[in-house]
Amino acid sequence: MILHHHLPAHEVVVLLGTDLSKGLASDEATQRLARFGPNVLPKIRRHGPLIRFLLQFHYPLIYVLLAATAITLLLGEWVDAGVIFGVVLVNAVVSFIQESRAEAALESLAAMMITEAPVQRDGRKHRRPSGSVPRRPSPG
Repeated sequence: MILHHHLPAHEVVVLLGTDLSKGLASDEATQRLARFGPNVLPKIRRHGPLIRFLLQFHYPLIYVLLAATAITLLLGEWVDAGVIFGVVLVNAVVSFIQESRAEAALESLAAMMITEAPVQRDGRKHRRPSGSVPRRPSPG
């Protein structure tokens, strides 16, 4: 993968095979869209609710608390073991709820944010949403 952000503009124009004054031809833009896909970030694959809840227990401190629960049970201290396990469970539930709310807020923000980019097609300037399919310019 070639990273163009550190190159001078004239080198990027040559490497990408475009023209500074005319931009891309509409046909070329359509071909590149088919070849490279839309200019959007890929969707992140998230875990389901059960896996997300179980991942709340995947921390070293939680392992220590669960081990303390087991040792306390082996010593016959049922109330203490119940309290320790209750704290772990409440922590997992609160963390799960907070994480779910944070993910929902991020998805909501992402849905509201539509980025636009200035493009030049066939010598004419346009503003296009980043994930849009190129269209042929109207004649005239």
